[in-house]
Amino acid sequence: MKKIAFLILIYNALFGNDLEIAQQMCRRGDCSVLGYIYQEQGDFLKANQYFEMACKANIGNGCGNLGVQYEYGFGIRQNISLAVKFYDKACNLDSKQCGYLGNMYLLGKGVRQDFCRANSLNLKACNARNAFACWQFGTSIIERRCQNYNIYQAKEYFGKACDLGFQKGCDDYRYLNTIGY
Repeated sequence: MKKIAFLILIYNALFGNDLEIAQQMCRRGDCSVLGYIYQEQGDFLKANQYFEMACKANIGNGCGNLGVQYEYGFGIRQNISLAVKFYDKACNLDSKQCGYLGNMYLLGKGVRQDFCRANSLNLKACNARNAFACWQFGTSIIERRCQNYNIYQAKEYFGKACDLGFQKGCDDYRYLNTIGY
């Protein structure tokens, strides 16, 4: 999502207003960026309307963001079961979005806690270049949740998270280096 917003800002610098560009994208069927803009402005009601439109158009990012709104009650009544529903749909549409659902399984939030399912979802999201999911998977390895991986594999996933821009992944990778891994 941040890459899309960044691309919009570059386009804006070259060609015009980011809100106008997001509106054009929405007219073409992807309203998730417009929702993101309103979310950043603190207008959660409008953001939720556009995330819902994007989700109905089968845009994974829209479903994922709508799930976040339901999970935390941003501009909408908090509803964990609806958050899980939207996270599941987002994951089915876009593997990068599976980290949201993976976190719910990891925490047992709205679903029965299942470390193996959480790991599977986070690995799927990591392979789709979700930095947080890579870090979360590495952490699960360190904490020996479900799979039998070793610390070197955890370091590999922390490295992936770092390469994708997640600072905690860099910190954990560096820490493992300092203790000899």
